[in-house]
Amino acid sequence: MNTSLASEPADQEAASDQLVHKRIAYGELLAICALSFQYDRQILPDGNETISMQFFKKARLFIDYAVEKAPLRAMRICCCLGIYNVIAKSSLVISYTDRGILLGSSTGLGVRKRPPILSEDDSEGYAKAFRALITVRSWVTTTLGHIPSPEVSRCIHVSQ
Repeated sequence: MNTSLASEPADQEAASDQLVHKRIAYGELLAICALSFQYDRQILPDGNETISMQFFKKARLFIDYAVEKAPLRAMRICCCLGIYNVIAKSSLVISYTDRGILLGSSTGLGVRKRPPILSEDDSEGYAKAFRALITVRSWVTTTLGHIPSPEVSRCIHVSQ
């Protein structure tokens, strides 16, 4: 029985690309679930952690892989995990938003350029995630008084 989401590609390179896409999509899904379950607050049967914390821990495992293979998709994961940490009142929001801003800026989103490999619709979606990261980071700076590094500050100011 084949349990894969799509039919298996004929050549090895296509199979490898499909596996990369699935892993990154799984990381994105885990990050979205972690953020969504923040509003549920159910405790696991063993009584140790919330369901959202389990999704968060698993999503963190996929960030480095996504950064290596698809930086813009990693930026979206950082955005979800940053917002997760805002709701959780954790200072990790700084790490995730800064990392996401640097990833987006390194691809040209900070200067409002569309990366050549993206369609216009995809580019618009990534730009929205980038602006959300900047908004969250600016809010953290304002409320907590934590000043971003010079590199992150430059990325934020160039994008304005």
